[in-house]
Amino acid sequence: MINEPDSALNGQGFNQLESLENKVLVESMVEATWITDASGRSLQDAPAWRAYTGQTLEKWMEEGWTESVHPDDKDGVIPRWQTALQSKQMSNFVCRLRQAADDWCWNDVRVAPIPGVNGETVKWVGACVDISQQKQAEANFTQSETQFRLLAMLSSDTLYRMSADWRVMVNLRGFDFLADTVVTNGQWFEQYIPTSDQERVRAAIDEAIINKSLFELEHQVYRADGSIGWTSSRATPLLDNQGQVKEWFGTARDITKRKMAEERRVFLLELSDKLRPLASSLEIQKTAASLIGAKLNTDRVIYAEIIGAEDEYLIARNYLASEEVIPVIGNFPAAPFGKWLMDEAKAGNTVVINDVVTDQRLTNSERDAFCQIGVRAFITTPLKKEGKWVAAMKIHHGQARNWTDLEISLVGEIAERTWAAVQRAKAEEALLDADRRKDEFLALLAHELRNPMATLSNTLMVLEMTGGMNHKLPLDKAITMMRKEVVQLVRLVDDLLDVSRINQGKVTLELERLDFSALVNDAVLTALPIANSENRHLTTALPDEPMYVNGDRARLTQVVRNLLSNAIKFTNEDGHIWVELTKEHGYAVLKVRDDGIGIPSDQLDRIFELFVQVNSSRTRLRDGLGLGLTLVKDFVEKHGGRIQVHSAGLDTGSEFIIYLPVIPPL
Repeated sequence: MINEPDSALNGQGFNQLESLENKVLVESMVEATWITDASGRSLQDAPAWRAYTGQTLEKWMEEGWTESVHPDDKDGVIPRWQTALQSKQMSNFVCRLRQAADDWCWNDVRVAPIPGVNGETVKWVGACVDISQQKQAEANFTQSETQFRLLAMLSSDTLYRMSADWRVMVNLRGFDFLADTVVTNGQWFEQYIPTSDQERVRAAIDEAIINKSLFELEHQVYRADGSIGWTSSRATPLLDNQGQVKEWFGTARDITKRKMAEERRVFLLELSDKLRPLASSLEIQKTAASLIGAKLNTDRVIYAEIIGAEDEYLIARNYLASEEVIPVIGNFPAAPFGKWLMDEAKAGNTVVINDVVTDQRLTNSERDAFCQIGVRAFITTPLKKEGKWVAAMKIHHGQARNWTDLEISLVGEIAERTWAAVQRAKAEEALLDADRRKDEFLALLAHELRNPMATLSNTLMVLEMTGGMNHKLPLDKAITMMRKEVVQLVRLVDDLLDVSRINQGKVTLELERLDFSALVNDAVLTALPIANSENRHLTTALPDEPMYVNGDRARLTQVVRNLLSNAIKFTNEDGHIWVELTKEHGYAVLKVRDDGIGIPSDQLDRIFELFVQVNSSRTRLRDGLGLGLTLVKDFVEKHGGRIQVHSAGLDTGSEFIIYLPVIPPL
């Protein structure tokens, strides 16, 4: 490093070195001096120099003063010494010189040209000052500063310096958390502090400036990637000798994850508090969707239940950010949005799309499907329970968006909690519904028992009074009436006993090899007189050859008769009933179809449940307890089969299909 020479060694002083007094004065201020000619060659011995450096006379005379310079410093010293000789300008060199004890010592070597009478340089005078203590102090200070900076770096993610009034950021090292500031920045406040937090940060800065105290605040900040994060910032004022702040030195730690975790915890607590008192599964879906929609500031949130063969969405509620967002309510096939998306959902994998337009996983038709409902970016989190895809939480946004890991994980947490709350509500609804159906069943049972009991009681009373001699109710007619009512009572009691056995798991099958075609034909022949008397048209299509199954004759007969009885009962006068038996893929397939009152679509899944009857005022006109289909389903499944029901709604008729595994003929 080159420093300006002090006044003690200016040109005038060197011109007067011939003076003994000046020479003594200079030598008292420096370690040693030497003299060379105008070209820098040694002219005479320099005993003080050689004593100080341990240089031999031979080395001094041949190589001059630079021979004593440390080898590592020569590349910096010698070229500058040559430059000084050519420019005839004073100069100085901070370098290490050899000591007489073969040690090295830091020195400030200063050289000055001595002009002659005509002004031309006739010789050079040099002197050196020991600055070892100064260099050691600098090294100690540098080491302390380095240690301080390392400590600050280890305890923070950012280092920064501010002007006294905080208007200018002197510099900032962001270490990938914040963008670096390498030149003074007067726009730092808007560049680093989001608008929502500027007032709060400014107030804390003003307070620290007024009190000359520590600035300490947790606040939002724009991160290096442009996203908004959180930092814990601390800055201490550096004071001058008069006690005035000359600048601020600060550190900042990235606390984004902690703040996000805190916000997540608070949000989940709020969600639990809002969902806990809700008894309706639909209200739970609506509330959860609204909360997550507002939290993520997105356009649409859907909680969808999966129905069918895991290929159809049932969407009952939406969260919509504005009236411009298209509502999505009802049943929707999943395939148009991508079969691969269905496969990912069935595997339990969350799918994240930041931009529908550019994502290469989507086909053009799949992009169109999303664009038609205003979706440009989305998160789909599936819910799998017991190996089955049962529901999905869908977050839709109308613009391209880079979803964060925290947002994605939050959607997954909300989906799980929503599903649990919905299932809890459905279980409670099911209990209430079961209790209601039980009450309805008991009332219906009382009605069904009262009618035949009334007939029996009244008939017996008439017989007691007339002895069976009344021409309006002769004995044979009375017996026929009573037998019919007794049969009805026995049937009701048998059904009740069968249900009781089913609930207790006491139903046993007496399996045998039997011709199911013949069994169906016998059941039809039994039902035909009833159908004719009720003016119903019964048509059959049964195979000529036997169709063998391994079954319980009594139970399978009960199954077929119950289906035929239901068809006759719920078909209007002059209606039609079709019975068809075929063999398909190793199964005997029995179809009983009618053009009667039909079944509402929302009751198809519940028609086989205990105590459930079709909710229609017209069904109340038909007698029965509504136990028949429960028995049918249980008996069929105990035979290794299954049952399906189809109906397009009220007044469209219905069709029941039974599948029973066939066995080969002997």
